[in-house]
Amino acid sequence: MSKFITTTLLALLYVIGFSQESWVRVEVQPDQYPSETTWEILDSTGTVLAVNPPFTDMSLQTTVIPLDSENYNFVIYDEFGDGICCAYGEGWFGLSNDCGLEEYVYDFGGASATVFFTLEQCAQPPPPIVGCMDSTAVNFNPEAGQNSYTGQVTPTSCNSFYPSNYNYFGIALDYYNENQSVFAIGTEISVGGFTYYIDGTSTPNNCNAGVAMIYVVTDPTLADGNLFDTMQVGALFTDLYEEDVWTINPCEYIYGCNNPLAINYDPTATSNDGSCIIISGCMDPTALNYNPAATTEFAPGIPGPPPCQYFVLDTTSCGTDSVELIVEITVDQYANETSWNIITNWNEDQIVMEVLEGEYSDLTMGTTVIHTACVADDANFTFRIFDSYGDGLGGAQWGGIDGEWIVYTACDTIASGGGNFGSNAMANGNTGDCDDLPIEGCMDDNYVEYNPEAVLDDGSCLTANIYGCIDENSINYDIEANTAEQFSNCLHTLTLTDLSANGWGGSFLIVIQGENYYGPFTVASGEALFTVGLELNSNELIKAFFYTDPLSANFANECGFEIVSPSDEVVVFGGDNPILSPIRFSPFMYSGLGQCLETCIPIILGCTDDSACNFAPEANTLSSCTYNIEYYDCSNQCNNDIDGDGVCDELEVQGCQDPLQYNFNILATDSGECEPFVYGCTDNTMFNFDLEANTDNNSCIPIINGCTDPTAFNYDELANTNNDTCIEIVEGCTNPIALNYNTDANIDDFSCVLPIYGCTNENALNYDENANVDNNSCIEIIEGCTDINAINYNELANVDDFSCVDYIYGCTDSTALNYNELANTDNGTCIEIVEGCTDPLALNYNDLANVDDFSCILPIYGCTDSTAFNYNELANIDNGSCEDVVEGCTDPSAFNFNSDANTEDFSCIDVIYGCTDPQAANYDELANTNNGSCETVYANCVDSVVETYNLLGFENECFAWVIDVSPSCCNGEWADGCQELYNYCDLNTITNITEFSETQIIVFPNPTRDLINIACNLSINAVLYNSIGQLVLQETNVKQLDLSNFEAGIYNLVLIHNDLKFTKKIVKQ
Repeated sequence: MSKFITTTLLALLYVIGFSQESWVRVEVQPDQYPSETTWEILDSTGTVLAVNPPFTDMSLQTTVIPLDSENYNFVIYDEFGDGICCAYGEGWFGLSNDCGLEEYVYDFGGASATVFFTLEQCAQPPPPIVGCMDSTAVNFNPEAGQNSYTGQVTPTSCNSFYPSNYNYFGIALDYYNENQSVFAIGTEISVGGFTYYIDGTSTPNNCNAGVAMIYVVTDPTLADGNLFDTMQVGALFTDLYEEDVWTINPCEYIYGCNNPLAINYDPTATSNDGSCIIISGCMDPTALNYNPAATTEFAPGIPGPPPCQYFVLDTTSCGTDSVELIVEITVDQYANETSWNIITNWNEDQIVMEVLEGEYSDLTMGTTVIHTACVADDANFTFRIFDSYGDGLGGAQWGGIDGEWIVYTACDTIASGGGNFGSNAMANGNTGDCDDLPIEGCMDDNYVEYNPEAVLDDGSCLTANIYGCIDENSINYDIEANTAEQFSNCLHTLTLTDLSANGWGGSFLIVIQGENYYGPFTVASGEALFTVGLELNSNELIKAFFYTDPLSANFANECGFEIVSPSDEVVVFGGDNPILSPIRFSPFMYSGLGQCLETCIPIILGCTDDSACNFAPEANTLSSCTYNIEYYDCSNQCNNDIDGDGVCDELEVQGCQDPLQYNFNILATDSGECEPFVYGCTDNTMFNFDLEANTDNNSCIPIINGCTDPTAFNYDELANTNNDTCIEIVEGCTNPIALNYNTDANIDDFSCVLPIYGCTNENALNYDENANVDNNSCIEIIEGCTDINAINYNELANVDDFSCVDYIYGCTDSTALNYNELANTDNGTCIEIVEGCTDPLALNYNDLANVDDFSCILPIYGCTDSTAFNYNELANIDNGSCEDVVEGCTDPSAFNFNSDANTEDFSCIDVIYGCTDPQAANYDELANTNNGSCETVYANCVDSVVETYNLLGFENECFAWVIDVSPSCCNGEWADGCQELYNYCDLNTITNITEFSETQIIVFPNPTRDLINIACNLSINAVLYNSIGQLVLQETNVKQLDLSNFEAGIYNLVLIHNDLKFTKKIVKQ
């Protein structure tokens, strides 16, 4: 857990604000004694700028302080003088910020430590969010950067300081107004190094105006808002001044024991309140020192008794000639001083058991330890016990308790002692012979024959217990029961006492019965008594265990307890006398049986009906019962009689008591509303029934049903009650054969129209204008030619339309050659049209054609080969005149004119005159026609070299090579060296591979614009690389390289002959 504290958590001087140029982060991890640690920051003049009060817990605390960019001293103090490392926790501290400061110290071990540091300018960090930063709290806020609300005590004009007899102090009013919800009643607040609880606040208008007053109490139960409670006076533990700091932690916790090993473990607790009770002990129920309250079996680091110890009371476990000797030691508060041994046969010094000094050092005062050993029957022995300090087991004289010891067998207690025996004590004894001594009997308490003193079962358990009431005079007497049954559970009272009336401190009591576990119980601080009720049974053993921690053991003899049954019988107790019988510590077990009252119920006669007048609530057997009359009590008085007339309200009859009224009631006991007589027909089946009449006067008229509407078709003048049968009058034609017959009419209005049959279609040939009913006799008019001799005679026509046409014979086929457009009657003379070429001279003449279609093709002679030079696309008859195509330059003035070409291929090249000899000094790479202007390689040399050339008649490549390898032979005089090179080149002919050398290869010209010549009598392979090492050209058995397409630059030419390589640098222009 880490706490983040902003600047206001410190008792900072008010000159510090958040306008400083820089800041420092202070981190401090306290040791196990945080209240001893404080720190401060001083500037270069020694002025204290920040002071941190004593820490309140061991959590890591982080503080951000705004400061100017200059030099400072950080001083940390430890009040005890042992620092914060390392004997009591790994404490450390550190200084840092976000701009390079980083100073951490991990070994502060004295009374103080000082760290010098320098701050550079550094932007202030954003203000932190105030909230709970403890992840174990229920209101943990992961975004919070400030874990508390805090500030300094503010003085008032009434008080410059607040003395300890006050119950209030002041804080800044502005801060209070902005954060009022923080100062709620009951909130825990730390101030001046002490913890208080807010009882209320006020903002006075007197001399304390301008300051918020915080009223506090030391007991949270008194934080009730009553500012005038005299119990609050003097709440401050110390005087408060304006440099004192107050702090409110916003974290909310569920306090409790969160250690799963504790008997009071609370799984919901988020913060350990130090209440955990961890009991280390033997958890094996079969062990001699079994501790049913133990939560862990001898946990490391937790004080407790030694491991489980076992022994049995049956002496046969040690053999027939031996007995088990048992030693019980109860230690005082100085257990490490005690040692003892047992020696058999007295003078033979045979040690059968012993405990050396210091072996009990981990035991708590009051712990009882049991040791066993097998010793021969009837053996003499000596028990010696020692105390290194010389006060025996007399711890009571030093504020603790006295220890005790006892030596016994299963049959007898041989020796015992305790208290202050000085440096040593001794007791002699004899083991005796236990073989026949153990008590035999029934050891099962579920049988009538059960013997609680028996240690050996003799098989005498015969009669199983049948629990029930065995009192024949009881109402619940059970004839089959043989064992008195007690109530299975009843309320017992546990009382804890403290002789000094100041509480039990770290001591507590646990009660166990069967699988039920009660406690831990203790007496609260400042109290003398604690009482609680326990539901216990009378069938199982009650076990009580007393525990204490080492700090409380010295006062445990003041503790006592008792468990009392409902009949006021003490069934279990311990510590009843602090001197003679002080309380004993676990694993010592106090035990006893609970006492619940028997279940027998005596016979009590009486009325058991709770509704009877003589009901007896204590009766369980019915005798006679008497009952009251309904509505009357057992004294024959009305239960309810509001008007006091002696008539019970439930029997009252309200009604009219006037005999002259219609509703007079002779039985009425209370006057009610009267109704007068109203005469009329009271028969609701009659026509003139009167709803308001209450007395019939024989005026009733029977009902006659019918139509009572005079305007209706079926009006009944005798009817007095309409039965909804009226029919409305409908006038119309009532003749069923009339054209306008109305089925709904019930009165004829003389409008009937009788039928006249005929043709009613005005467009028909036989239309009858008088007819009103069509009889389907109409004849449709059909116009057309009615002349039977006409070509268009219409036999269906009944009206001539003057359209008759005479016959005209001929070819009526419009597609025929001899089509007659005037003919209306075909006479079979049509001739089919046949189109085609009708010219006999045409290549495609058609002798069947009777209509020329202009398709005639006349012969055209020429070359019909489309690939020929003289191809005639119009010719349709080849005459053998085709010529092949010859492409080329057809321009006679061009450099590449082709006299055989008949087809121009646009390859003509203009003539460019110049020197075309690559070996010439004035070689023109653009020239294609030599104009005889070529000059030899020496042409650019000095005159003396030219003269030498002309004089010697140099006509081979050696002269060019000499000039190439030695430019001075061209630019200077033709010296002897030049001549020697020439002779070497001219005379030297390579005949053996061993003669091959770089000087035997002539490469020229260099620099070059295109061609490079390689002069050598050997087979040479050439590889050309550019300036970045890329391969750009490779040739085999080469004498010349063409570099015309390469970019200008430096190239490396590698010449290879077999395994020999030579490299020359080539300059491409």
